[in-house]
Amino acid sequence: MVRIFRQAIVCNTKTGECLLTSKLQDPALVASSLAMGWKLTFNLNEVFYAKPLVYTPPGAPNEYVITVSNQNNIRVHDGLTGTLIKMRTLDPPFASIDANCGDMPNTIGIAGTPVIDTATDIMYFFSKGYKNGSFVCWGGRGF
Repeated sequence: MVRIFRQAIVCNTKTGECLLTSKLQDPALVASSLAMGWKLTFNLNEVFYAKPLVYTPPGAPNEYVITVSNQNNIRVHDGLTGTLIKMRTLDPPFASIDANCGDMPNTIGIAGTPVIDTATDIMYFFSKGYKNGSFVCWGGRGF
């Protein structure tokens, strides 16, 4: 029988529930061994269109779960405990009504899943918002 070390974090960022498993196991049993590791509550009307990233930076004690939202919030959580490690809010998010966008209610901030360059530890993403009251769309770099 093949056995693997499997660590999985599965997050439903609309409800804030994350399931965590970490153990040596038979690959066929992975799905049956998931259990909720932590649960978070987010802001009113905050939506997560992007998938959460799971990343272990060099020197980190364990995995981080990174989420980005339509309200231009970026959060880094400890993957094992759910503890907030770092949070940053960018410029105020763009109002959906200003974009004539009917498929994204309320605000349009970060809607796409970021990408992390593991060679440099830089996270790249696009954010839509207002800077000094004017529309701005920029590609973010770093965190």
